[in-house]
Amino acid sequence: MPAPITSMNSFLKQQQLKLSAQQRMKNYTGGTADEKANRLVKEMKQLETSNRIGAIAGRLKAGKKLSGADLAFLRKHAPELYGKAIQIVKEREAYRRRMEKAKTKDEAARIQQEKQQQLSLETKQKGADPEFLLMRSSAILDEHTSYLAKGNYSKLKWESGIRLEKAKEQKAEEKRIAEKLAEKDLAEERKADSERTASQEPKSPDKPKPNIISAYVRAKAQAAVLVGGLQPDSISSLAPSPAKPAASTATSAKPAAPAMPAPSGEHRQKAVGSYVAARRLGEDVTAQSAKGKKKS
Repeated sequence: MPAPITSMNSFLKQQQLKLSAQQRMKNYTGGTADEKANRLVKEMKQLETSNRIGAIAGRLKAGKKLSGADLAFLRKHAPELYGKAIQIVKEREAYRRRMEKAKTKDEAARIQQEKQQQLSLETKQKGADPEFLLMRSSAILDEHTSYLAKGNYSKLKWESGIRLEKAKEQKAEEKRIAEKLAEKDLAEERKADSERTASQEPKSPDKPKPNIISAYVRAKAQAAVLVGGLQPDSISSLAPSPAKPAASTATSAKPAAPAMPAPSGEHRQKAVGSYVAARRLGEDVTAQSAKGKKKS
């Protein structure tokens, strides 16, 4: 069963082969009929081979990839063209690997421009093969078009867009750091305000110990009685100023007693000793009072 006709070109080629074969059969005058038939079959096969090689070369010029069957056919019937086809396959693979490593669309565009410049320079070299350069240029263009259609390229970004995104990220990071520092400064300021408020609160001064005050009052009272400068009933007025009782107590004091006679020499010596002891105690009381005021 004959193979189906897939296109008008193949149909025309088949008709051309038939007409060519019929014409050759008429021209053959020598030999037997079998010899004529064998020569005709051989010529038809050569013609088919030549036509297929031309078709494969056309696909190479158009930048199309060759199938394994096409490469095997060229290897057998057109070794020179097969070598060129293999070189084109390797060049396509190398170009595709470079494009797949591109990190940005700008880098992919630069790779394409470099390849185009390379091929353009080769066309100006002496002894260049224009047909082979056309095949290579078409193959690179087809490979580049295929790469652009893939999803990987669509995920790439332009370098200008990347710089803009980085600038936005840096600005956001600077804003975050500024807000964090502002929160820290505010917390420290609140802490400082709290400490200042606590330090400004009034504190009760340290009061002298009761036993020191009482000893001071007793000693001074004894000295006053012996010297005769005051009456024993006025002892409350002899306490130091920090522990001085309220003024209301003075209104309830008893009337002063008559003055006592002047003391003798022995009493005066005792009075001096008591006064010295009272004065030392009084200095201790004053020092404690001053210390309490400084702390406040």
